[in-house]
Order: sequence, then C-alpha cells, then structure tokens
Amino acid sequence: LQNAFYAITATHGDLESALYGYAGELDFPLATTTGTDFNAVAFPFAQPIASTAADLVARFPQMNSVAFIDPVTGSLQQFIPALPATNFSISSAQPLLVNATMPGMMSVAGFLADGSYQLRASPEGRLNAIVLPFSKRHLTRASDLLANIPRCSQVGRWNAEAQAVEFYQPSQPASNFALTPGWPYFVRVNQDVTWP
Repeated sequence: LQNAFYAITATHGDLESALYGYAGELDFPLATTTGTDFNAVAFPFAQPIASTAADLVARFPQMNSVAFIDPVTGSLQQFIPALPATNFSISSAQPLLVNATMPGMMSVAGFLADGSYQLRASPEGRLNAIVLPFSKRHLTRASDLLANIPRCSQVGRWNAEAQAVEFYQPSQPASNFALTPGWPYFVRVNQDVTWP
C-alpha cells in the first residue's frame, strides 16, 4: 500500500508562502471473506468523495452496502441500496465499514482535514470510531494512541479477515500495531472526552 502526503505552499518568483495545508492520497484494500465482507475505510479530507452512502456505492460498484457506528447510540447503522430509507450523509473524517463484493483497492485523495471527536463512555463496551488526524502523525503505534487520548481504555483496528475489531493489549506487546494517519481506528474510553 502506498500512502502519500504533500505540504502545499504558494510561490511567486523567489518568494514562498508558509505551509497552506496538506494534501494526501490513501489506498484502502477491499477484501472478501467467506462470511460478511466489511472493510474499514475513511475519508480524512475537507471534502468527502461522496456526500451520501448511496453516492459512495454508486461510485464504487464493488460495494453493496456502507455502515457507520453512530456516535450517539454506539450502534451500527447500515445503508443497503434495496432499502433507500437507510441512506445517510457522509461527513469529513468519518470512518466507515464498506461491504465489498469483490477484492480490490479503494484510492481516495484530497486536502486533509483534522476532525474532532466526542468520545462517549457509555453504554458499557461502546466503540467510538475515529480517523487518526494527520496532526497526530507522530503517534505511530496503538500504545501511543492509547496514551494520547485521555481516559482511553482500549484501541483497536478492523481485521477484515476476522470481520471483527482486534484490540491492542498492553500485556501482549506483539499486539501493539502500527498506525497510519488518515486510517480508521476504534477506541473505548471510561469517561466522555473530546479528542484531539
């Protein structure tokens, strides 16, 4: 996988402006399994590539549904094209689970935007979905993210093969996975916090 990020400046002759912002390109693999075929993707850009789940499915025909974790209820909300009433809006820096009908790659690009998340502690076991902001690119391991989010008790990532979230376990150093800016992750907190 290739993920490229660029700092943007303006030039005029020998003059160059301060950094205007960052642009990036991300590649998300889309896998299929013997069961469900959810893959975690994100659009960490100022402008998402699609405004609704229906638009996203139309743009990527190898997808047949799109889901997200509702930040208020903590439940999974899923759009299925046969049920138009399940359509939902897609916002900047929103993690999604997309169901793939065939293996492939989803490449997305744009100007990066850092999101802010209202992480909720209850009900018990609630997962909060986040996109690792580019401003937090110095966080390179799950243990770094765990330490950076106040009151964070768990950090996980989507495992497409297992069709489940796998968590970093501090007692098991081998579970301390690498992080990628712009990618989706899942966290649990034991008190409501705003991050970053």
